[in-house]
Amino acid sequence: MYVVWGSDREASKRLYDKLNDPLNVTYDPSLYSEEELIEKLSVCSLSINFKLHANILSLAGNVPCIALGYRFKVFDLFQSLGLENLVVSTDSDTLALDIMEGIREIELNNKKIIEQYKNRKEQFSPLIIEPIKNNFTVD
Repeated sequence: MYVVWGSDREASKRLYDKLNDPLNVTYDPSLYSEEELIEKLSVCSLSINFKLHANILSLAGNVPCIALGYRFKVFDLFQSLGLENLVVSTDSDTLALDIMEGIREIELNNKKIIEQYKNRKEQFSPLIIEPIKNNFTVD
């Protein structure tokens, strides 16, 4: 377990304590730069993330992830990436089961998921960069 925002340390520690599985779960309260976090994630086979930015960093590091959907922006991002099946709503009555289904999906389709992310990134990047290059002016 890791945090991407200092204010999440306390809640993350409570969750870690509730999991009570130190053999399989590690808690790291350190805040890392994007590059450091991507490097740390690169040894993982998947990640389960609450924060939107953590999901993006995971995918950027070629690590498929399960997004815990707590706000519209999470669902929206994963829909736009074509990865909506990897979002689990935090208010789901079957949260644990839904997460396990996501894990199975990743185990079966790891490379396909990362390719999907890369294809969408390639598709959307010019749409983001072009307005910046043009100083946000419209012809």
